[in-house]
Order: sequence, then structure tokens, then C-alpha cells
Amino acid sequence: MNVQLLPLSAVLALWLAKGTSMQPHFQLPVRIVLSPGENAEVWDLEQAIDIVAQFPIESDAVLERAFDSFVSATEDSELVENAWEAFLDFAETYGILASDMPAPGRASDGLRCRP
Repeated sequence: MNVQLLPLSAVLALWLAKGTSMQPHFQLPVRIVLSPGENAEVWDLEQAIDIVAQFPIESDAVLERAFDSFVSATEDSELVENAWEAFLDFAETYGILASDMPAPGRASDGLRCRP
């Protein structure tokens, strides 16, 4: 039997649309570089999920932490800050964090998000 699985991003997007009425937003965006000279601000969990899911890498610890944090944040709005920090770490690790964003090691210096 040939079974085709949905990508994790599609599963999470369906879960967000169906399973919860909240749309977890970050208090502060994570600014990323889309291409040289083109930055974008990621304000919510759904945007972060889309970016991480489409990133051309194999699974690793940083990716796993990001997705685990995203899933946890969809279940508990108190954990949105953890998802923000995991996405910030992901962006820094893979070189897409905009130069005007603080590095993850400094994320706890007052930059916080709220559910």
C-alpha cells in the first residue's frame, strides 16, 4: 500500500486552523533576510511554521526544537515565548536573522513576546 504523508507544515497549519481559536502572535517580530536587501518581519506562529517548514535543510536539533516549540505553543499560549525564542535561534543558526535583530543569546535582555 502506498501512503503519502503530508508535510509537517501542512499538518500544523491544519491543526492551527481547526484545533484552536487563538492565533499566537509575537509581541516583537523576528526580522529575517529573504534575499540580499529584502527583509521580512515574522509576527506570528503560523508565519514561523511556514518559513521553517520550507527551509531547505534536513532535520537537525535546531529544526526539531523549533517544531517542538511551535506545537507546544499551539497547545498552551503561555509557551509562545518559547516558540519565538526557538524561531530566533533557528534564524540565527541558519544565517537568515537580519543584522538589526539581537542574537538569541541576548534575546532574554528584555525582548519578549506575548500570547
